[in-house]
Formats: sequence, structure tokens, C-alpha cells
Amino acid sequence: MKSLQFYFFMIVFSIITFTSLAQVGINADNSQPSVSAMLDVKSDSKGFLPPRMTTEQMNAIFLPTDGLLVYNITVNSLYWYNGSTWKRFNEMNFTESDPIFGESIAAGITSEFTNNWNSAYANRITLATGTFPLTLTIANNQLTGSIAVANSFASGYLTSTDWNAFYNKVSSQWTTTGSNISFNSGNVGIGTTAPGQKFSVAGTIQTTSGGVKFPDGTLQTTAANNIHTIGENFGGGVVFFVYDNGKHGLIASTTDQSTAIQWYNGTYRITGTSGDGLGAGSGNTDVIVAAQMADNQYGEFAAKVCADYSVTVDGITYGDWYLPSKYELNFLFQQKVVVGGFANSDYWSSTESSANNGWSQYFYDGFQSDYSKNGAAYVRAIRAF
Repeated sequence: MKSLQFYFFMIVFSIITFTSLAQVGINADNSQPSVSAMLDVKSDSKGFLPPRMTTEQMNAIFLPTDGLLVYNITVNSLYWYNGSTWKRFNEMNFTESDPIFGESIAAGITSEFTNNWNSAYANRITLATGTFPLTLTIANNQLTGSIAVANSFASGYLTSTDWNAFYNKVSSQWTTTGSNISFNSGNVGIGTTAPGQKFSVAGTIQTTSGGVKFPDGTLQTTAANNIHTIGENFGGGVVFFVYDNGKHGLIASTTDQSTAIQWYNGTYRITGTSGDGLGAGSGNTDVIVAAQMADNQYGEFAAKVCADYSVTVDGITYGDWYLPSKYELNFLFQQKVVVGGFANSDYWSSTESSANNGWSQYFYDGFQSDYSKNGAAYVRAIRAF
């Protein structure tokens, strides 16, 4: 009996000594383990199976060591311990300093993020507490990828219930380049980087069809209600002044009718067109043309080129143009950027100052002066609606 016990302990001692001093190879061909490996498992038909456990069991492991590997059956993914927390193996293959999304994103993010944003990876993005830079650009219905997102998310996977919170974090600092569309705390803005309502527009809203429908169900269209706004293309030109809640106003031609023309028709005379104010330009123009045509029936002058102007838009010809009064010309100057096409030069009004002078306005700084009627100036025709 003693002899049997002796041989048993000798065998156990030999095994312990062997495994503690040598490398171990597990294979079916009796090959030696790699010189760089303490454990070398070789097979062409079977795999390596790490411990399998739930998230609760994984988190309950006592003092896990750095590099510990388990398979989490709760989320069906490999996890490894980095010395402070469990990390899920990254399925998106980003180029980054840490293998989990949310630490420091590098150039490799672009293609993977673009290709997978709307695919199966859409709910697998992990976020970490801290600040990380990210560039998103919309192109061909995909996101490519600078947004500095200061987030407060705990590490974990983005699910549908998290999406609104993530969207607000991202969109609060996202303004697309080139289109001037912005997002801020769930609000959308056009022409503004700080939309204060769900939808904010800095400028004119124009609908080509359909109109605008309000929460009470009413539908408002510019055509049906004759409501017009500054900057609108309407009536053969561009609206530059409105009143009566947009039902009436003034329209400017889109181009100058002359770049160098005199106010008079070759003879200094009092035409009696000292009228000023809204609508005065129409009457002034008629009187100026009638009073001066006898001076030279073939002559061209400021009021006449406006009266002769017409334009056809969508099959409608607009021919009731006139030289604006001094008052109306100032409104036109105030909206020169909206209307467009103006020179930094003097423009004639139809308001007469004296037998020798008429009123003009310098479209660089808006200064109005009485200018000699034989001087050359620009002309822009307007009409009323």
C-alpha cells in the first residue's frame, strides 16, 4: 500500500513541475507550442470557448484582473477588463485610441460611421462620459464625418429610448456648412444659428404651391389672400415695400432701365412735378412725359424710359412702370440688397426740385440731393400693386 501511495504522489509532483516550468500545447498533431506562448491551442475544426455568464455575473467577479476575458450572454458579446471597467469588443472597427467609441475618435471614423449609421450598427454606438470631437456632414442621405459634443452619458449602448437625448446633445452644436441650416435643442432654424422656436426662419418664406397650414386647420396661400412680402418675386419684379398687411405695396424692376440718362428732354422747364410720397411717382411720371415730349419727340429721358418699360412673366405683361418719387426711391434704397443689381451711384427720382434740378439719391450711402436735370444718372422703374 505504501508503495502505491508513493508512486501516486510522484506522478502528481511530476505533472505540477512540468506545467509550472514549461509551455503547454493543446493540439491533435503532437506539435510543440509556439515559443512566444505559454498556452498554444491549435485546431482546424474547433474554437476557444471563454467563460460564459450574464452581465450580473460578470460584474460580480471578485477583483477581476487586467485583461480578463468573458463572453456576456446578456448582450451576446465578448468583454474584457481594462483595469477599471468592463469593455465590450468594438464591432465598428473605428481607428481610435481606445477600442470603444466615445474616447478619442480619429480619422478612421469616417468610412465606418458613414456606412453603418443607418444599418445594423445604428443602435450599437457606445458613449462615454466626457467630451469627444465629431464631424458630421450630410451627403447622399449619409453622415460623414466637427461637432464638439459635451455629453453626460454613462458608458453604454445607444438604444431607441436614448436617441432623443443623444440628438439634442449633438444638434445643439450642429450647424451644417453652406446651407445655413441649424439645430438647437430640438429647434430647427434657416438663416439663423439660434432658432428660438421649433421652426425659425430669418427672412422671407416663399411657397411655390400649397401655402402654409396652421394648427387650427386653416390654409393660407399668398395667391388666395393676396398677402405679399418684401423680397418676393411678384408682379414682374421684386417686392420692396408693403403695407395693409402685405395686400398692397411697391415692386421694383429686377434690372436698371438706364445706367446714364438725363432727367430732362433737352430743355429746362418747370413741369410741376414736386409731388412726393407713396404713389406720387406714378402721377409725376405721366406729367413729366407729357410736359417734355414737345421739346424733342425722339428724346429719351428718365421718366420716359420707365413709362416705356414692360416685362412679361408667366404669360402676363406688366406695363404700368414709373419713375419713383423721392419718397419711394428711399424705400427702394433701404431694400437695395433684397432687390439686387444696384450700382453705387446716383439714381433719379421723379420729384422735381426746380426748373434746373431734380431729386436724386446716391445708392452707396443713401444721401439725397437736388441734381442738375442734364446730369447722367441711373434709373430703376417701379410699379404699385
